[in-house]
Amino acid sequence: MQRTWMALLVLVSACGDGSSVAADADIGVPEFRIENVDDSGFVHGVTFRCLDLVADTPQSFVSDGPHQHTLRLEVAQMQSILAGELVELIFTDGHEHSFPIQKPEDACVGLGDAG
Repeated sequence: MQRTWMALLVLVSACGDGSSVAADADIGVPEFRIENVDDSGFVHGVTFRCLDLVADTPQSFVSDGPHQHTLRLEVAQMQSILAGELVELIFTDGHEHSFPIQKPEDACVGLGDAG
């Protein structure tokens, strides 16, 4: 079984007074995207906002691609991701998926140190 995954940096622009952009600037890249190719050849992508990963409750993220999957992350998994560790979700939702998640070094800067 061959699995392919990649992390893509997503740069975000915002409209408005810029207050949220200034807050995000302190954490480096404010979000990152992971893409995964499963055994059936489907490409699924998920964008993770850094500020969602610091939540003190489990969070769900919805993938895009030819169909959607919901990835649920527990607080401990989000803390591991923020610390730069690789977290691999393995689940069956119509077909088996292995979804490795690791943030790029310049995303969510300093957020993994708070735990």
